[in-house]
Amino acid sequence: MAKDYIPYIIGGAIGLGALYFLSQQQAPAVNAPVATPPATVSGDFIGMGQPGGTTQFLIAKAQQELGLPLSGLSVRGLRPEDLGLTTSWAFTSAATNTWENWISTTVADTTFIGIEAISYAGTSFSQARLTGGARVSGFWDLNFIAGLSNQIYYEATPIIVEQNQSVVVDVISNAQPATEFINLIGTVVEKKGLLIA
Repeated sequence: MAKDYIPYIIGGAIGLGALYFLSQQQAPAVNAPVATPPATVSGDFIGMGQPGGTTQFLIAKAQQELGLPLSGLSVRGLRPEDLGLTTSWAFTSAATNTWENWISTTVADTTFIGIEAISYAGTSFSQARLTGGARVSGFWDLNFIAGLSNQIYYEATPIIVEQNQSVVVDVISNAQPATEFINLIGTVVEKKGLLIA
């Protein structure tokens, strides 16, 4: 009678052994390529799901479109001049309760921009919107941002504007006339040698 259970015992032991074997993580083959994490740039801590993600995304985009190595690219912070302004993020309104144009430009050739945040601490403007590449990419309640403890609103996903794309930023004012600062915070990756400063 005991002999009738032996095949079941053997089958169970084999099944348990197979389950144990399958549950163990296989060691990589000796010659298998090992994935390396992307390098990060100091100071870039927001966007694209990982530290340095915005910068890495822009670098990859620039390398793909320009065919340049990393050594041929420059990474820096966004400046007003990158979006067609002078040396300041100031906007002066001329009307109330209507969209007024603040920025209307085309991103320079071989330049890639990631807008990661907007800062506003004033009281005269209520809303702003950014149209990049012919579609509204950012819409901000400036009253809400001014009420934050640091007056900075970080985008969950940075707004990416590529080379030769149009950028338009419009603002609605509560008071006329008024001049206040609306700071766009971001990263620029461009062909090295375009800016000396």
